[in-house]
Amino acid sequence: MAKRLADNFKRKHKQGFLFNALEQEALDAYCKKYKVKNKSQFMRELVVSTILKRFDTDYPSLFDQVERRKHVEYIQGVLAFKY
Repeated sequence: MAKRLADNFKRKHKQGFLFNALEQEALDAYCKKYKVKNKSQFMRELVVSTILKRFDTDYPSLFDQVERRKHVEYIQGVLAFKY
């Protein structure tokens, strides 16, 4: 069971995007100023936290009480569902 659970959190799906020169400069300056050592983790957390915030604000009101109490968090680099 623990192995199956661990398999659910393996990162198997690759995504990529490109920056223009100004965007890259801004990212590099930010990472230097705030001492970001792992850009991949930083960008992944930024993207996922943005998605979760949007889900939270766009949450429909048609679900039952159990679904409304479900809470999604990004904990230590992994999506976590709490009830």
